[in-house]
Amino acid sequence: MFMRRSLIGNWARYGVVIGISAFAAWGTSAAPGTPDCVQVSAQAVYRNYGYDHLVSIANACQESVMCVVSTNVNPEPQRVEVAPKERADVLTFRGSPSRAFVPKVACRLASAAP
Repeated sequence: MFMRRSLIGNWARYGVVIGISAFAAWGTSAAPGTPDCVQVSAQAVYRNYGYDHLVSIANACQESVMCVVSTNVNPEPQRVEVAPKERADVLTFRGSPSRAFVPKVACRLASAAP
């Protein structure tokens, strides 16, 4: 009986590690010309039927930034404006069978945008 509880406890710990890894975020770099005050990260979040690919843009600049976001999985560009001191999450793909993707993000200050 004691051995069985121990095994269940170990499996529970592994389940937690696997669950956390599904939500793990990794840093990514933005395209050259993106202001230093803009941070980009990407994550694949597992939902019931597949992975949602999310790209997060954190704007620490004093003014808004305009960003164009795409990935190797979904090359169609999405445009997003991020207000000063705000963060925006861009869903680039829903229900992917794979968690692997490469984000492509290019941002510039809204005042410099054409």
